[in-house]
Amino acid sequence: MNLAGLPAISLPVALSNSGLPIGVQLVVGFGQDADLLAYAAVIGGNPGSSLSSVTG
Repeated sequence: MNLAGLPAISLPVALSNSGLPIGVQLVVGFGQDADLLAYAAVIGGNPGSSLSSVTG
């Protein structure tokens, strides 16, 4: 989102059954950097924890 100047972050959220990473990208409005970091903290959980595995 660099071209638009919007704050963005990508987070790994899980692993597929085949071990590939699954991620999510969050984008917020201009000047909402603190909100973005707060959302990322909720989704990301503890930085030291391992990724969960997706079943199905």
